[in-house]
Amino acid sequence: MIFVHSGFPCTIMAIEKCEALLIAFPEILSLCNSYIPEVVEHKKYICETLFYPLPVKRYISLWIQSLQVLACELGGYHSLMKNKVQELFLMLKICYPKEELTSFLCPVFSYNYEFTLFILNNYYKVKTVGELAELSTLSLSGFEKEFRKVFGTSPYRWMLNKKTKKLLHDISATDKLFKVIAEEYEFVSLSQLGDFCRKHFGTSPREIRNKKRVKQ
Repeated sequence: MIFVHSGFPCTIMAIEKCEALLIAFPEILSLCNSYIPEVVEHKKYICETLFYPLPVKRYISLWIQSLQVLACELGGYHSLMKNKVQELFLMLKICYPKEELTSFLCPVFSYNYEFTLFILNNYYKVKTVGELAELSTLSLSGFEKEFRKVFGTSPYRWMLNKKTKKLLHDISATDKLFKVIAEEYEFVSLSQLGDFCRKHFGTSPREIRNKKRVKQ
């Protein structure tokens, strides 16, 4: 199992027949504070990988089965589902060492979680660093200073990196027309989209998509 932070585009490809269970945690930080506070206290532990997968241990597997019964056979009830999520966090605490849990949940434990959450929930809504700073109500200089503390790089470089990753995802993992992609990313022409791809990915949009299809 993996933890994917809000606002992070993620594509999962199954190599054999399987089932996937997606669970959303709208109050992830309060859940961590309430049920596994040792992990929060241990947050100086640094995770160097984007995802830190954990094996699904026996008790977690049984929990998943009970959730499937609740969702499928009983139709799911809001209050019960909330209790099941709380139960999951208690089981995580029991089944895994705090170092592994901290790595698993590492996106939550940033220097300033509220600021991190604001950025992840809003960066794709704006076109420039200035617009994002204005949304944050901080001055541009104050915003850039806080951004560097939290993300370790400039907001411009970070937003450009996010743009390139999302663009690569849309080219390689969707069937969107290149004309539509160019318009969504505000390239003035298909040739400008092509130039951007060659600069950042070393090849053209068409070649990126064709290589992806060959691998599949």
